[in-house]
Amino acid sequence: MKRKAFWLLFTTVSLVAIFTGYGYDSSSAATINKITAQPGKLNTRIVLETAEGRLVIAEAGRRALVVLVLPPAINLEYLSGLIRPALERIARETG
Repeated sequence: MKRKAFWLLFTTVSLVAIFTGYGYDSSSAATINKITAQPGKLNTRIVLETAEGRLVIAEAGRRALVVLVLPPAINLEYLSGLIRPALERIARETG
């Protein structure tokens, strides 16, 4: 469990550093308006929202993270129902 939490935290911090432009120049590539962690039994998600869209990091089992780049208008709850079978398949394949 600690290893899983570490990788999720590491991925989140890395993406935040990339989106804020840390280490590149003084102007950031994107402005993150909101960061949300949505726990779930099968697919815990981290959602980074910007004016241009959303970046969703979803767990697929114990060894895989799936990253989705979405437009801002899409309904995340509706999409969750659609991608659940794919996340379950990835979880089975990766162990």
